[in-house]
Amino acid sequence: MLAPGGADWPIQPIDVRDVAAFALDAAERRLPGSFNLAAPIGSSTFGALLDVCREVTGTSAVLEWVPHDFLIRQGVREWTELPLWRPYPGTWRVDSASARAAGLRCRPLADTVVDTWEWLNRAGPVLDHERAAELGITPEREAAGHHRSRCPGVRRDRPRVPGCRGVSPRHPGLAGWTVRRTGSSRTRTWPETGIQYPAFVT
Repeated sequence: MLAPGGADWPIQPIDVRDVAAFALDAAERRLPGSFNLAAPIGSSTFGALLDVCREVTGTSAVLEWVPHDFLIRQGVREWTELPLWRPYPGTWRVDSASARAAGLRCRPLADTVVDTWEWLNRAGPVLDHERAAELGITPEREAAGHHRSRCPGVRRDRPRVPGCRGVSPRHPGLAGWTVRRTGSSRTRTWPETGIQYPAFVT
């Protein structure tokens, strides 16, 4: 599975429930001022996010870490083709100290992943949306974007949790990242490299 940048790339996403809780509390207390709402800088990494996604969904996907500059040269769209991917240095350097001092509380990212996956499994057709096709990367572009032969900087990262409990075909995953079953397997082998890649679908 294509993974952007590196496993230690810091990110600071915030659960929308924590945003809502802070907004309601601020309104009730009539807090003045402006606040940046984000998890603390350095609170998590992209690798930690994808690791917990693999564990929670039960996938055996192998992560292929591809350098930012290579993805940019291939024209991969930030944030839509690869959710949460925006390599601009300031994207994940948002100072939310004033909000935390005013009462913002951010739950662990793993809790968000677990709850989101449970919600996705319950929601079913409710998740259909007219703009869904704008999110995620096609299997063809994913394959073209990270063949080992075309990108020497690619690094493989096997899942820490063995086995696979099963992921239904075309079932949406956390934040637009999804894995689909190809034939009897959840991976596709590209003839040029012999490497197996799970495919993204939306």
